[in-house]
Amino acid sequence: MSASSNLRALLHLLRVHGQAVEADLQRYYNVDYRDRWRRHSDGVRRLTLRRIWVLLSHLPPDSAIAAIERDGQMWWSLEAHLLDDVRMTIEAVNTEKGKPKPRPHPDRRKKAGKRKVTDAGRRRKLAAARRRARDRRRRREAGDL
Repeated sequence: MSASSNLRALLHLLRVHGQAVEADLQRYYNVDYRDRWRRHSDGVRRLTLRRIWVLLSHLPPDSAIAAIERDGQMWWSLEAHLLDDVRMTIEAVNTEKGKPKPRPHPDRRKKAGKRKVTDAGRRRKLAAARRRARDRRRRREAGDL
């Protein structure tokens, strides 16, 4: 990313999500965002756009800015995933047969499912490839290959 596009992105972020930027700078770095407009005795700004960019670029995943980038989706740490796995295991063990299995927590990201083949031509090609693979597997098991 070029310096000019970084600057544009930063200015857009400051304009649209200024409160989240201010909160994150204060929370994680104890930096007062108002220092952007304050100057030292020699006239140099106390908080430059470059420093803001560097600090924001290295925020942890649970910051307000990171949540905005994830469209408000909650961030799960490794510990949260492990605890949810333990919860699901305990529920599965305690669930009687015939009852539905435990579902993952709603905030947990979904696993990518199989892609659906919508094009008829692709569907035919996929079916033909599966037939060839099945035939090849049968011949290998029969000892012909």
